[in-house]
Amino acid sequence: MKHLMTLIALVVAVTAGAQNFIHDYPWNPDWDNDNFVGSSDLTGFLSAFGSEFGNPPEPCDYDGTPLEEWWGQAIAGDIIVDSV
Repeated sequence: MKHLMTLIALVVAVTAGAQNFIHDYPWNPDWDNDNFVGSSDLTGFLSAFGSEFGNPPEPCDYDGTPLEEWWGQAIAGDIIVDSV
């Protein structure tokens, strides 16, 4: 019974906290956030007309970790992993 009450309290707390989360999408047709897409929302949309959509992708600068390098050499057979 103790575990059931703990589980119920946890579920209530998590669902209550999740109700106020607002997603901030990169493009929102409802410019003034009145939950109605109308003609007043066109002013914000038209200001972006003709501009480039989105940002260019960031270059990847990940070189890996020493553990990944060691594991790759072990799989490739460049080093031999032996038990002591």
